[in-house]
Amino acid sequence: MSLSAVLIVKNEEENLPRCLRSLEGVCQEIVVVDTGSSDRTVSIARDAGARVEFFPWNGNESDARNYSVQQATGDWLLVIDADEELSLELHTELRELMPELAQRPEVRSGSLIWENHFDGGEGNRTRILR
Repeated sequence: MSLSAVLIVKNEEENLPRCLRSLEGVCQEIVVVDTGSSDRTVSIARDAGARVEFFPWNGNESDARNYSVQQATGDWLLVIDADEELSLELHTELRELMPELAQRPEVRSGSLIWENHFDGGEGNRTRILR
C-alpha cells in the first residue's frame, strides 16, 4: 500500500524544505506541481527527491489540484500545501495506518486532526477530510 503526497506550489522556496522533510519516511512518492515559480522552488523539490510536474496557472485552483492528483501513482493520496507539515504524531500514525489500510479495501478516505498555527501563536485543532 503506497502513499503519494501531492503539492501545488509557486515560489515556495521558504516553506517547501520543511514540508518535504516532514513527508520523508511516510510517502513513497512526492509530486510537486509547479505553477510558475521564479525562485528556487523547483530545484529544492528535485533535490529532495520529489517528482516535479508543471501546470500553467490559469487562475483555477481546482484545475491545478485535479492535475496534481492525476500525476500521482500511489494507492492513497495526501494533499498538502507547502506551508503545511506533518507533525511527528501524524507522521507516526500514517506509518502505522498504511499497512492496516491494505487489509481494508472498503476504506476510501480518511480524516486527520489538523492543527493550525498563525504567526507562531497558539494552534487550533480541527478534523478535516484529506
